[in-house]
Amino acid sequence: MLASTTIRGIACALLGQLVACGLGVEPVPDQPDQVLFISLRDPAADPQATHNMNIYIVNVDGTGTTNLTNAPAFYDQIRVSPDASQVLFTSNRGGCDNVWVMHADGAGLTALTGQVLEDRCNRNATWSPDGTRIAFMSSRDGEWDVYIMNADGTGVVNLTNNDAAYDADPVWSPDGTRIAFVSDRSGDDDVYVMNADGSGVRNVTDAPGGDLKPEWFPDGSRLVFTSDRNGDFNYKVFTVNADGTGLQSLHDSPASGWLPVVSPDGTRIAFDGQQDGITDVYVMNADGTGIVNLTTSPDPSVASFSPAWSPDGSRIAFASNRSGNADVYIMNADGSDVVRVTDHPAFDGSPVWLARGHAGALAGRARYER
Repeated sequence: MLASTTIRGIACALLGQLVACGLGVEPVPDQPDQVLFISLRDPAADPQATHNMNIYIVNVDGTGTTNLTNAPAFYDQIRVSPDASQVLFTSNRGGCDNVWVMHADGAGLTALTGQVLEDRCNRNATWSPDGTRIAFMSSRDGEWDVYIMNADGTGVVNLTNNDAAYDADPVWSPDGTRIAFVSDRSGDDDVYVMNADGSGVRNVTDAPGGDLKPEWFPDGSRLVFTSDRNGDFNYKVFTVNADGTGLQSLHDSPASGWLPVVSPDGTRIAFDGQQDGITDVYVMNADGTGIVNLTTSPDPSVASFSPAWSPDGSRIAFASNRSGNADVYIMNADGSDVVRVTDHPAFDGSPVWLARGHAGALAGRARYER
């Protein structure tokens, strides 16, 4: 009887029909995709406060908008865990910036770092690909360094430990063995790569100017970053191999480009671009070909920015003030079928996808930075 039940269960599982086969296993219900964003809409303590920015969640059809943090403070740098169950963020609630975590529904809000001194802060945290560790930047020892800790805030280790440099913006490689970060230890802001234990530090973009905001390609072979290495403060998007070879500037037009994000399959890059004073969301192939302006804002008073790929790469969320104030929109990856998902007089921006059906496909990262 046991053998036949087991065989039956396997057959039913393959067909996705466990309940119909009478084995009493309930199917996991489909959960709609949602978008996390930051908003100024609830300045509870002071209606004029510019640092009361809470984290909200909304369904992709614009319904169900909910304030997840709901306290007067500044919240940013949203990162969704690989299994889409938790959200990391930075907040100054209670004092200096610290790293916080909560469940995706806003429950269980917990500070993972504490304030050592009034001006010693912790921020810009990112999940390891397996969700067990967190990399972040901290000034707890005086200068900004890159640290890691366990997902519950224990086991904090200073990886860079360089009193003479600014080390910041850590990003895990897709396999979790390396961390890219930005450092000025050579005199300019450059992109570095090190092993996840802090060993093997390598400068991969050694050039004058600022090289900032690195992101890994999904296969871990290359990095995309923003640079003004031409010395004119005109940022453009570059790629480089993880060993420092193969540096490539990806565009001449638009004139400026920053905050690039790689599509989940690694074939395309979305970024904020500016041409003739107008900021739009652009997308291009990973080699810089096929550049397309997806949002085509009509004049400099209208800006579209902060693109975020959906985990399946079919859609892009972004922020735009095309309706008079900044709201969150979603469009297909080719720029078609634009849908406004927030509609409020306050600022809504920095969208990050929460797609539980694609858990592990893409760790969300808010593009807003102070």
